[in-house]
Amino acid sequence: MLLGARHKQLQQQWSRSVTLRHVISLLDQIDKVAQVPARIEKLAAEKRYYAAGQLHLQSISMLDREGIQSVGALRDVRAELNKLRGALFFKVVEDLHLHLYNKGDYSLNLAISQDKADDISNLTPAPVPAVGSLHPVSRRTRTLTRTVSYVSSVDRTADVRHMGDG
Repeated sequence: MLLGARHKQLQQQWSRSVTLRHVISLLDQIDKVAQVPARIEKLAAEKRYYAAGQLHLQSISMLDREGIQSVGALRDVRAELNKLRGALFFKVVEDLHLHLYNKGDYSLNLAISQDKADDISNLTPAPVPAVGSLHPVSRRTRTLTRTVSYVSSVDRTADVRHMGDG
């Protein structure tokens, strides 16, 4: 009989320890979620919008879990996350707008590097393949080359005729 009583007591203690572990896990999750708004603001300030959006989505899904939904102390966190969602959206749209019209931080660097690349003094003449070389030439280029050589030979013939007239 003594063993049966201890067995029940052990089961009750085991059940209580499992429940307490679950409560501690929920409290840890609540503590992490309470710190999320500050982390999202920091990520947005660093212009790491994707990471901020991912953190926001994970936090909202955590707040919608069954064990945490009923916690009244997290109403403020939910409200702040909803405000941050709108603020994050407007920051992303603003940065995209600036980037599209070359006024953002990244766009200026890109425009400066493109200006340097577009500078005509940096151009080097491209090698022109000789007529009859082994390099492949497109049909259009071959046609243009033949036309130019034909026209130049006609011009030379006309020049020779004019010299003979003089």
